[in-house]
Amino acid sequence: MKKIILAIMILSFAMFVGCTGKGEVNNNMGIQKELDAAQELFDDEEYEDSLKAYLDLMSEKPKNKDARLGVIRCQMELGNYQMAITNIDMLLQIDPQVTEAYELYLEVGERQDSIYVMLEAIRLAEQNEVEEILAKVPETPVIHLDGEYFNEAINVEITCEDEDVEIYYTMYNDLINSNGVQEYDKPIYIAGGSGSIEAFVIKDGY
Repeated sequence: MKKIILAIMILSFAMFVGCTGKGEVNNNMGIQKELDAAQELFDDEEYEDSLKAYLDLMSEKPKNKDARLGVIRCQMELGNYQMAITNIDMLLQIDPQVTEAYELYLEVGERQDSIYVMLEAIRLAEQNEVEEILAKVPETPVIHLDGEYFNEAINVEITCEDEDVEIYYTMYNDLINSNGVQEYDKPIYIAGGSGSIEAFVIKDGY
């Protein structure tokens, strides 16, 4: 009798699991079909229709990463960069290890020619320890002074160990809050006063 009961329990369990697994497979197939259709619209450069398709899918599956990535890409192609950033932030709240989210964040900064957006993407990658992104970040630039104090005119030189990088800087002093982001191409002459310099580099969009 015990053997019969045991056999029935196993059979019932197997049947139950089998039915659930089939339902999940069918559901996943349906989601993938919708993702493929939305991607096809994107490939055909029908970005608004593609965005609608991704949004419809995301309304059903708000945590689906592929759907949200599709929304982000569509918004970028439509020039809705702030909405793209908002969705990137939301995706990173769901899963902070989605490498493509950081890559798209950096691409938004590059398209907008915004150093600050790119720096924010790197900051988030550092915060969440996303090594795949951090591995692409070049070495920190080094600021060299030909004097110790700003009580006399000095020249400031910025270098980086990595090759093929673009160096940028922002200078603050007692005359101006900031001179904005400037590309470094020669030593910076400072007549005097007090202040600070922030430097950063970009390599291949990072």
